[in-house]
Amino acid sequence: MIIKRTPLSIVFAALLLAPVLQTEAEGVYKWVDEKGKVHFGDRPPENLGQQLNIDSSPTHPGVKSNAQSQLEARDRLLDAYAAERAEKEQAAYENKAKEEQLAKTCARARDQLKVLQNSKYVYDVDKDGKRIIYTDAERKQTTDELKRKIKERCK
Repeated sequence: MIIKRTPLSIVFAALLLAPVLQTEAEGVYKWVDEKGKVHFGDRPPENLGQQLNIDSSPTHPGVKSNAQSQLEARDRLLDAYAAERAEKEQAAYENKAKEEQLAKTCARARDQLKVLQNSKYVYDVDKDGKRIIYTDAERKQTTDELKRKIKERCK
């Protein structure tokens, strides 16, 4: 399987993996070494250190956490992908319907051409139900016109 690496796919992958990769601090430890230097870490040194409780929620109610912003961005991106996919599927469905209709029209036109070329005489029926037989010139003109339309529109 070949995977194309486009900038959009890289951003998408990063947005999907960001919440997984982001680690929540279980505890933050503070200690002072022998030289008086203050250290912070996620694990205390042996038998030293004081655990600090750090609230990872935003300090201001209107401020969103980075993880929450990333999740919302990911959701917006997924929604955009879903909408784009639905549009493409709809366009493909409509295109297929047009192709099927064109195939039916072309088949009818080819059948009409066979009738024009192979029948002894060709006629139309007027609104009173009377047959109007084509002359040789009308028949040739209709045949030529039908051939031209088939050549232009049909594959």
